[in-house]
Amino acid sequence: MLCGPVDASEESCPFSTGSDFHKGPLPSEYSGGLKEFSVVYTDRALNHMSAPFQKIMIDLHDILTEAYQAHKAVIIPGSGTYAMEAIARQLDTGNSLVIRNGYFSYRWSDIFEQSEMTPPVVEKASPVSADDQPHFAPPAIEVVLAKIEELKPTVVFAPHVETSTGIILPDEYIEAVAAAVHRVGGLFVLDCVASGTVWVDMRSSGVDVIVSAPQKGWSGPACAGLLMLSERATEAVLSTTSSSMALNVQKWYNVMKSYLDGGFMYYTTMPTDGLALFRDVAQQTKALPQPGVPPTFSRCRLNWSPPGTHRR
Repeated sequence: MLCGPVDASEESCPFSTGSDFHKGPLPSEYSGGLKEFSVVYTDRALNHMSAPFQKIMIDLHDILTEAYQAHKAVIIPGSGTYAMEAIARQLDTGNSLVIRNGYFSYRWSDIFEQSEMTPPVVEKASPVSADDQPHFAPPAIEVVLAKIEELKPTVVFAPHVETSTGIILPDEYIEAVAAAVHRVGGLFVLDCVASGTVWVDMRSSGVDVIVSAPQKGWSGPACAGLLMLSERATEAVLSTTSSSMALNVQKWYNVMKSYLDGGFMYYTTMPTDGLALFRDVAQQTKALPQPGVPPTFSRCRLNWSPPGTHRR
């Protein structure tokens, strides 16, 4: 349901997310009592200034920070790639390292090239046999740690789950990279777009930034990129200047802060209806029934692994 809790009835919330949703204007409370269409395209869309949408943003922040044990969460209109580019253009100083485990890890290099940023140093996955179609393993952790010590990068980027090669990084690998990056004063950014419900615990792992999106990670609608920040990453975001206007993480951090403080903020148009659906799906994910076990995200993590992946 678009308005109200997960178990809301049709009677309490007549405007469902089904096929009849956009057949008529939404109730007046969805527009905050305002008759304006400047930043919300019609009265058939959820107004970003309305109380229901304020609640949705607060709910999403609570959900994301709980699932990933993050300090703060930032939502950027677009997709997971938007969040990837946003954090790269916010934090990179020309000295970055990318762990490339497959095809989708090339996206980091594409972002740097298209943005005319200094190319990152890349450590690549390698085949584990001489077969025509070999399995791949991530670069040896000893090699990665030595490269971090040598380069002292300000940011290290890596994929948690690389769908093209079926690699998921073990927790111990992630923790070792995070510790090494921190020793040289850098930040560790982990791409978790394809991680499903294997939510990485940022507090225990040491990851500074997690990149995700509603669709692969949460089975929600594609509408935004998600950035979960540690305390160190939050300080870095607030003390750096992005090279992008629309993908400015600091600005979107302030948008979320405005909602958390009980208000709202316009920067660019928000995908309000999509985020409403995402909030509902995320609440339903946490509430999936399991007899005798309270609803928590850690419970979901223990009962799911990304299809086609293998810890190598």
